[in-house]
Amino acid sequence: MRQRAWLLAVVVAAGVGCAMHSSSEDWVLVRSAAEGEMNTPIYAWRQIKRFPTAEECARYHADLLDQAVSAGSREKLEAAYHEQCMPSEKMTAPASR
Repeated sequence: MRQRAWLLAVVVAAGVGCAMHSSSEDWVLVRSAAEGEMNTPIYAWRQIKRFPTAEECARYHADLLDQAVSAGSREKLEAAYHEQCMPSEKMTAPASR
């Protein structure tokens, strides 16, 4: 029961984050850098899947979280916890100066 409440909080937070950044560009589900690699720039994070809208990305991520909770897999839950939706423009390396 506690996991389901936690999942709901994460899904709501993801939905709020996506709604705050509403534009028409593509969105990417990414896996954030591991704890020991915190200096890794966002554009170098692992891209998992692309989506045409923020809502589709958030829905897919929520499904991954729900599947991990339903399966009772701590490993899958931790992996999904480190994934987030980002606008594709943030996944582009800055131009060299």
